[in-house]
Amino acid sequence: MEQNRMDNGMENRTMELKQMLSDPAEVLSRGIMVFHAQDEKDYSASGWAWHYGDAVFAGVLERAYLRVEPQKLSAFVASALEQLDERGLVNLYPGEQMPSDACVGIVYQPSYAVVALAMHLRLTLGEAETAWMNEKLMRLTDAAFRRGIAGHGFEAGDMYRKTMMMFGRAGLKAYLAAGSVLSEVFRAYMTDQIETIRQAVAEGNWRYAAGTLSGCPTLAAVSAALDGNDHPVFVYGTLMRGQRAAQHLETATFSGPALLADHAMYDLGSFPGIAPKQGETVLGELWFVDDATLARLDQYEGAGTLYRRETVRVTLHGEQTEANAYLYLRETGGQPVRTRWGMQDSDPVWYACYGSNLSARRFACYILGGILPETGREYAGCSDRTVWREDRVRVFPGRMYFGNESRQWQGGVSFFRPGRSGETLMRLYRITYGQLKEIRQQEGASDAWYGRLVCLGYEDDVPVFTLTSEEPRPENAPGDAYLALIRSALIGECGVCEQHADRYLKGCLRKPAARRRRK
Repeated sequence: MEQNRMDNGMENRTMELKQMLSDPAEVLSRGIMVFHAQDEKDYSASGWAWHYGDAVFAGVLERAYLRVEPQKLSAFVASALEQLDERGLVNLYPGEQMPSDACVGIVYQPSYAVVALAMHLRLTLGEAETAWMNEKLMRLTDAAFRRGIAGHGFEAGDMYRKTMMMFGRAGLKAYLAAGSVLSEVFRAYMTDQIETIRQAVAEGNWRYAAGTLSGCPTLAAVSAALDGNDHPVFVYGTLMRGQRAAQHLETATFSGPALLADHAMYDLGSFPGIAPKQGETVLGELWFVDDATLARLDQYEGAGTLYRRETVRVTLHGEQTEANAYLYLRETGGQPVRTRWGMQDSDPVWYACYGSNLSARRFACYILGGILPETGREYAGCSDRTVWREDRVRVFPGRMYFGNESRQWQGGVSFFRPGRSGETLMRLYRITYGQLKEIRQQEGASDAWYGRLVCLGYEDDVPVFTLTSEEPRPENAPGDAYLALIRSALIGECGVCEQHADRYLKGCLRKPAARRRRK
């Protein structure tokens, strides 16, 4: 019977802990909890200490303290400072040996969270009202940041990212500027990190600090959080730079041009709207905004009536990240807009070529006009005959194949099928959008030829476009002259060796094998 009572008591405590940990604000509304092993066989205490440490850290990271009264937050911080171990750290499982990876969750995460909470309280209540914490807070801050931000293994970068975002959201820059920082260790470390991140963003160094921050969206999010802008927003119309409503983002942090896949943009008159559509892509920009700006954007976009704000995944500098986007709630019509909203003829673009235009001599006919010897066809050229500023060779996901029947080339010509299957080598020419439109007309702008404009991404923040058919074309082998021109351009101009060029073209000629039914 005694054992049953103990078991029931443990079960009730477990249920109570689970319920509390599900609400971050509730976690921060109580005094800090410390866990002790009852005997050598009790492994639950260390496990709960780890879960509780995660909950404290996550609650401060997500700013759950904004839903907690300052008096309760002060009591939480005070109880944590009373529990500092001999090193000066918050230890949720004192007196026990633990592996280094457990130290991150049980010791360092709660220590960083308590420092961030104390910083928030000082900014909120003032220096005089929080003087009671000075001595122990200085001891904790010195101990927690003397060796930087701790992490474990492959999760170290994520720990750094979250900790820096947590302090940014809690007002790190304002705290440093206020001049009331108690720990010189903390001041020196955070000042150095802010400057390093700022410099990395300015230089476009998306692989900062030897992998500590991996990928542009991560670095962009940290940098924005340090500026007080915490919400990522993908904009694609009148809110973009140079557009008529750009003033709504004056205090926001710009991260760069971005793409939203499997959505289409439609022209609604003086403004656009987007809606889900498989295979289409929307060009826009990624910004980070604060709470007040997000609320103003909701009002500007008519959130809930004209648009709805949803979480989507966008691509920024080759990396995917989540962002808010405003999707149109009403019916759309017409063809999607496949360029950037408000694009001007003078705007630079990269035109990505994958067929005979791999040859610069052949492509020059579209810009300068003239007769192509291989076919005898005369081209009008562009009204702006400025030759491309530079060209590059890149590889994009998708398959080049040969289709239709060209009278000039006496066989099939190259088309591109975007997708994850295959890779296509392309030569990028930097021209203007106006030139691209005229090239499209010369290529044959009908849907059965090159009527579809596809955005493949960005190169140096300039959009990369290619042309293909709206629907896949019937495959047809190319003539000898056409294939020879492509092969010559691959080897002589694109830096591809003969063996690789032959293998690549053979793969383009081969029709994809139909999936065999499993027996």
